[in-house]
Amino acid sequence: MDNRLSFLLIHPVKSEGLVDPHLKGINEYVAGNGEMRICVLPPHLLYDAPWPIRKIPLRCTPHIICYHLETKTHLVCSSNAQQSMKVYKFTGDDKELSVEDRGDRFPYPYQKVYTIQLYSPVSWEKVYTIQLYSPVSWEVRNVQCTLYSTLYSWIQSERVLVHLYRGGRFPYPYQKVYTIQLYSPVSWESERVLVHLYRGDRFPYPYQKVYTIQLYSPVSWESGKVLGGTLYRGDRLPYPYQKVYTIQLYSPVSWEPVPKASIEFEEWEVVTVLKNVSLQYEGHRSGQRMYIAVATNHSYGEDVVCKGQLMLMDVIEVVPEPGQPLTKNKLKTLLTKEQSAPVTAISSVAGFLLGAVGQKVFVWTVKNNDLVGLAFIDTQVYIHELHAMKNMILASDVSNSVSVLRFQQDFRTISLLARDYKPRDIYGVEYLVDNTQVGFIATDAEANLVVFQYQPEARESNGGQRLMRRADFNLCSRVTTMTRVRCRLKDTSGERKHPPIVAKRHMTVYASLDGGLGFLLPLPEKTYRRLLMLQNLLTGQLPHSLGLNPRTFRAYRSQRRELQPPARGVLDGDLVFSYLNLPAPERNDVARRIGAKTDELADDLMDISRFTAHF
Repeated sequence: MDNRLSFLLIHPVKSEGLVDPHLKGINEYVAGNGEMRICVLPPHLLYDAPWPIRKIPLRCTPHIICYHLETKTHLVCSSNAQQSMKVYKFTGDDKELSVEDRGDRFPYPYQKVYTIQLYSPVSWEKVYTIQLYSPVSWEVRNVQCTLYSTLYSWIQSERVLVHLYRGGRFPYPYQKVYTIQLYSPVSWESERVLVHLYRGDRFPYPYQKVYTIQLYSPVSWESGKVLGGTLYRGDRLPYPYQKVYTIQLYSPVSWEPVPKASIEFEEWEVVTVLKNVSLQYEGHRSGQRMYIAVATNHSYGEDVVCKGQLMLMDVIEVVPEPGQPLTKNKLKTLLTKEQSAPVTAISSVAGFLLGAVGQKVFVWTVKNNDLVGLAFIDTQVYIHELHAMKNMILASDVSNSVSVLRFQQDFRTISLLARDYKPRDIYGVEYLVDNTQVGFIATDAEANLVVFQYQPEARESNGGQRLMRRADFNLCSRVTTMTRVRCRLKDTSGERKHPPIVAKRHMTVYASLDGGLGFLLPLPEKTYRRLLMLQNLLTGQLPHSLGLNPRTFRAYRSQRRELQPPARGVLDGDLVFSYLNLPAPERNDVARRIGAKTDELADDLMDISRFTAHF
């Protein structure tokens, strides 16, 4: 029971056979074969979530994770920010690597320095001496002025007039100077007289505010005695940070990095794709073998043309070193091929390598440790994701929605099958598989989830050139990645088998930018209609979270004006499953109002949980 969330969390446990309910031990149970087993929960997992979670500290920023099926290991692409002195400059036809020091790249900071200057009231010339008058003899003493970081004007028994020399860098400020002029009553000519008012013995001196100027060090914040101390740029301004990408192999048991099984890339080289691809291989009985494909992009700045690189790697098994059992797996680079444009997406179709290079999609075959081109097609603006199923390719563009391509191996051509003509900022795409029917899932920048379908027989599809929008839903979270998992074939106990139609149904798991996880599952028409009526009834009966009506809050949103109405077609799983939390009288009343039985609604919801109980 989670006290913060105030609801019961249930995690299914996979066991061999049925469990005897008569045993009252907390950590003990009797399996179907008559054995008594003692179970202990793993201490490294967090159970305060619908799915158990384990956190792995990597001490870096992970970007992509890839699972290698043959060796059952994980490849993690991560990056670390390091200080760099290198910068590429454009020099005509090529670029030039320049290593620059801090002093050449960063200007000195500007600091305000205040000065006090004495001016003559007649000629407005600067007075460079301090006139010190004695209050007794009225003699003038000329004293040279020295400028310190802190001006200490200690006036005790004599009136001191202070002049601060500006130096050679700063202009003189303007300051009002008040004088007392003595005029002759005959010629009315003024005489420059500095008057000192002697207080005598009866009247005290008046109080005057004395301002000081203090210079502090920006590093230690200590006051210095000398103004104009030199602060070097190298001590104050650090070097800029540049990401350095690394691919590291991890063990699936302890999640420890495998020693000497990593690849570090150069500076200014960004890893865009790390993916499993199935390519032709004559040594395998299926004719294909899994490889690791890596795509990189050399981003030197806006003045230098971006170029990409394709790499094919494999995880091989070697003799482990003594005392280090994790060293049995190593990374081996099979080939490296530079491209004239950045490689943004990679996949495999019919045993061939598929990749998006710039504004083109290419199909290659591997021969003699080299890539040989077979076909290509011009695409839209920026293809950032490719998914292939048999000879069908699903491509997502960053601003022009999704497209479906077809690769014909006999003719070695790739052509456009259909696309969505509405401008959408696509974040991620994936297939939605339900037996013999296939849909296309797309998520956009406005947190919408849209399901498309290829229906050439529909009149609105213009002969199959336009993808039909069949369902939409607002997730309120931007989804960037999705993957397909086949539904479970058996119950968690292993005794009850699901219908054969479930074996060809896939659940699509998605992850959002705010750290959320969820899944989509195709439903039969009869089950969908029954749960849709349940959802409509619960919308008006249950209190809304934060006052948000589910029907309006989950509707499709778009800043662009669209003439097509929302397709809906997606059920809110959280709202539908809240039916099980209602009291028994309310459940019976809800089932009676929609013309169904309580057991039917409970079975539909439990079947969804059984089909997707992978975690």
